[in-house]
Order: sequence, then C-alpha cells, then structure tokens
Amino acid sequence: ADDPQVPQARGILGKDAIIGVSCYEDMDLVKRWTPEDISYIGLSSPYTSTTKHKEVVPLDKFKELVAASRLPCYAIGGIAPERVGEMLDAGCYGVAVISAIFGAGNPAYETERFLAELDRLS
Repeated sequence: ADDPQVPQARGILGKDAIIGVSCYEDMDLVKRWTPEDISYIGLSSPYTSTTKHKEVVPLDKFKELVAASRLPCYAIGGIAPERVGEMLDAGCYGVAVISAIFGAGNPAYETERFLAELDRLS
C-alpha cells in the first residue's frame, strides 16, 4: 500500500467513503493504519489462491495479524464456503472472494452457498 494514495483518496472521496488497504501478511502495514486513515484491511488468508499469488500465511500468523489490527479485517485468497467459519473464528469481520464465485461453473449457486454459510454462522 502506497502511503500517498490513501490520503489522496480520502481527500477526494471524503471522510465517509469506504477505503480499504491490502496488507497481505505485512504486520508493519497492519499496525500503521488507523480508523481515521481507512475503513478496513484485506489480509491474505491461510489458503492457496488462484488470484493472490502470495505465500500461504500460517493460521497462527494470520490470527496475530487480525489481532494487531485496529480495523475490521477481511480474509482474501482461497476462500470457499466451508472456510468462512474458520476465518470468522480467527477474528475476521468477513471474507472477500473472487475466483470462488467468478470461476465457478454456476456463480449464482456458489454465491448462494456463501450466503447460506454466512446465515448459518450469524
């Protein structure tokens, strides 16, 4: 995350805009951001991903990253419906998915699976 871009975005979009930063597995970035800067943090998940070509983050390190954040964290990368509960248990506010839905043979069905799992967990 390039520092100058965030204040510039905040200045253009205003204080009520939802702005997030991908911190991957970088603890320094996680600790840097405050609720005054951004709205949420995206973290690389402990799963292999077809879209996020980063090394898999061990679950214990992932939990440390979430715990260190002053912002809501969203797990991204390799998330499937059956993994949502583990990410919420790790302290995430939610999950972000790309290929799980857009790469599915039936994106509508896969979306329903995610929604059903979120309903079950809430």
